[in-house]
Amino acid sequence: MRGLTHLTRPMLSEMYHLEGHRLLCYYFFLFSQVVEYNPENMTLHQQLTITRNTDVFISIHGAGLTHMLFLPDWAVVFEL
Repeated sequence: MRGLTHLTRPMLSEMYHLEGHRLLCYYFFLFSQVVEYNPENMTLHQQLTITRNTDVFISIHGAGLTHMLFLPDWAVVFEL
């Protein structure tokens, strides 16, 4: 696998983070949507539209945080 980390950076505990997120939303009556930005499935315009309507943006440290430039003023960013 050496040399492939620049293509993907899997988050090993993603399942646990998503389950915790789901439970928090359930207990606090929040609506949320988890979006995976994938250039194969989404155009840049679709990605930016989702980003522009985002309140909480969570991303792994790196290039994925580039979308932070297009967040609304009220958005909160969590960098993992």
